[in-house]
Amino acid sequence: MKQNVIGNPAAVALHGFAQLTDTGLMLQHGAKPMLDVAERPGRTFLTANQVKLRYGGISDMTLTRWCRDPALKFPQPVKINRRKFFALDELEECDRRRAEATHKAK
Repeated sequence: MKQNVIGNPAAVALHGFAQLTDTGLMLQHGAKPMLDVAERPGRTFLTANQVKLRYGGISDMTLTRWCRDPALKFPQPVKINRRKFFALDELEECDRRRAEATHKAK
């Protein structure tokens, strides 16, 4: 898959799927930069739509409720220009916690 590299990760926001690295922002082919975000080297972010698909096509309202419910400890999004981006490593950690809790309950 072809990727574009953009120099300063602190000066670029995510639109679509992207990964911030020490050398810059890696964008999937066709993804476009938007605006400033804080630097987060080496982290991959998913859009809210990608997160909804990851969890079986859940609705906007379900994702909102998961974010609001402190008992779920669901990762909070980074909001950029009214769009939500979720750190993939935080989603994976949340999945691990839920799997462990389910396994212990059995």
